[in-house]
Amino acid sequence: MFSSFHEKILIQEIRKGNKSAFSFFYDKYVDSVYRFIFIRVGVEDVARDLTSECFLKIFEFLKKEEVENFRAFIFKIARRKIIDFYRERSKKHTDSLDDVPEGELKNDDDLPLNYDLKKLKEAVSQLKEEYQEPVLLHYFEGFSWKEIADILDVSPSTLRQRAHRGIKLLKKNLKLDSNKDNK
Repeated sequence: MFSSFHEKILIQEIRKGNKSAFSFFYDKYVDSVYRFIFIRVGVEDVARDLTSECFLKIFEFLKKEEVENFRAFIFKIARRKIIDFYRERSKKHTDSLDDVPEGELKNDDDLPLNYDLKKLKEAVSQLKEEYQEPVLLHYFEGFSWKEIADILDVSPSTLRQRAHRGIKLLKKNLKLDSNKDNK
């Protein structure tokens, strides 16, 4: 509860023109927003750019409007940025993200990005889109079903079904259910 109260006070400060109050939100959410976007787009530079665009849009919005559930709001903006990204790509007649030169993915320490994240991105990208978002938001970002319902405008029970199917397929894609075959 304190976090929500603290966030509301900071939003009021942002509305008064205090730009440094926004750094709290950026520091708290930037890694999870970046991860969410990266898994969906698969290109580090694009994910960074979209993450930056998200936070700029969020900052501009907060200067004028109130937000009830800030965390859900951030991911709704991130989701819209991903949708816009794919719309723009389709306008340019590019077949898929596989056509984008990826180069070697690096993290801030200039070390190769964790292989498991690349493997996870690949496995998630094989899921139907309707399964991807509930799986990512609930199991990887820790959102409640109600929060996800607010982000995606889908009922919580439908989201639970989609996530269950998505996790089942994700395990299959990651070959995590191989023990079942041995029984």
